[in-house]
Amino acid sequence: MQNLNPTLSVLVPHEIVNDNDVKIVRFLVADGTQVLPQQPLVEIETSKSLIELHSPGRGFFKALWPVGTKVAIGQAVGEVCATRLASETVSVSSSAVDSRPDVLVATEPARAVAAKHQFDLLHLAHLPLIRRADVEAYLKLEEPAVPRTLFTNHRLVTPTLNGPRVPVLIIGAGGQAAVVADILLQDDRYQLLGFVEKDDLATGTEVVGGYKTVAGGNDLEKRFNPAQVALFVAIGSNHLRLKVAQHYADLGFGFVNAIHRTASIAVGVQMGAGLAVFAQSMIGPRSRIGDHAIVNTKASIDHDGHLGRGAHLAPGCTLGGAVSIGELALIGIGCNVNLGVTIGSDVTIASGFSIYRNVPNGMSLSTKIGRQWW
Repeated sequence: MQNLNPTLSVLVPHEIVNDNDVKIVRFLVADGTQVLPQQPLVEIETSKSLIELHSPGRGFFKALWPVGTKVAIGQAVGEVCATRLASETVSVSSSAVDSRPDVLVATEPARAVAAKHQFDLLHLAHLPLIRRADVEAYLKLEEPAVPRTLFTNHRLVTPTLNGPRVPVLIIGAGGQAAVVADILLQDDRYQLLGFVEKDDLATGTEVVGGYKTVAGGNDLEKRFNPAQVALFVAIGSNHLRLKVAQHYADLGFGFVNAIHRTASIAVGVQMGAGLAVFAQSMIGPRSRIGDHAIVNTKASIDHDGHLGRGAHLAPGCTLGGAVSIGELALIGIGCNVNLGVTIGSDVTIASGFSIYRNVPNGMSLSTKIGRQWW
């Protein structure tokens, strides 16, 4: 006779080789909760660490043991059933369930709209009841943001063939300034004059390799002629970097690009002024990189990419083809962004996230949302 209610076991993995058993610390969902494949269900404690066990499939979760129970390696701590049994009751106390928003309660119209648009209801799991209007509002919010202007009036200073070296001042004296200095010093077309720090009293302080601060922010325009000296703004804050750059652009200064000799820039790439492309990074064909953007170490932008003004791709970021990043966005270390996704302006994404859908303007994604994917 066919089993009408097949179940999948949530097992303590055999890969835990240092222990004979583990302890159930807490359940991350309540009994009867509808769960998705790979959704975290329970946290167990080994002799070395805490480990989350994930759902082996789609269905309704049922705990087999209370919190605090020691369970042998290979034994089931819970089950995921294809259907919720009529006699099923919630046996896990609310104090044993983590406060993360994994419990989903949605109306049938909401589920129908979500299914039509292949929308994951976990994005609205913070709501006590997900209604059709909630799903529709979210889908509208996810419409691609309109990219702002990539290139403005900021003048790009480029060395001429067999011409004199371009004198450059770096604005900033921190870690990013040191990296930019290293890039420029490896390119004999530029002559590094020194660094400009906002604190006038810091003049004469060595930053890196014997190069020092030569001016304070208050007297740069008084001591240096915009027609004779180019600038690079090496400030970590996206907002401040763009603000400072605009100030000096209004005074007539031009900006150089700092592109590491190991970076790969494909054919057909459009680049603005004052941008940084660090070591072993890659920019694919027909991509467009806005003024004062940063493509950090080993970051990768595939074909037809769009990186807005003042945006920052942190080390190790990987963007699929035709990804659009709005101005002033910060994409954290090691993030992966799927093909064709649009990330809005002024967005902040913490390290390690995987992005599969559009991110609205001004949004911040951190581990506080209980997962590292969007």
